[in-house]
Amino acid sequence: MLGAGVTSLDLRLVTDGTLARPVMEAAGERLLPEGAERFSAVTAASEALAGVVAALPGDAFIGGKAELEALVAALPQAVGEFTLALRSGAGIGAARVALAGLQDDPLSAAALARLLQGVTLTVNWRPGAGP
Repeated sequence: MLGAGVTSLDLRLVTDGTLARPVMEAAGERLLPEGAERFSAVTAASEALAGVVAALPGDAFIGGKAELEALVAALPQAVGEFTLALRSGAGIGAARVALAGLQDDPLSAAALARLLQGVTLTVNWRPGAGP
């Protein structure tokens, strides 16, 4: 059987803050009951994202997750540079992601801890360092 997994990932995102609001609005609309006020969709998305960050295992982060929390708090007006480095000796493969997704609550702290077991994350958020 052939398998592959992500052992190293480096992500850099420079944002001027113009794309986040429409993306958060579209995502948040799925979280609200039908007929809810349109502007509450951004709040719903922001709260959901903050909940996911809170559920992430703190021990996976080198230097903590305060920078990621600061980025989420800045949304949807985030202007700056975000970098993320992921390292995993064993790798994160499709089977591991699928098993995490099949949990009763795939975004719970326990499910995220299993998904990120053996993973180290380094996050940096430099507000105002936009294009």
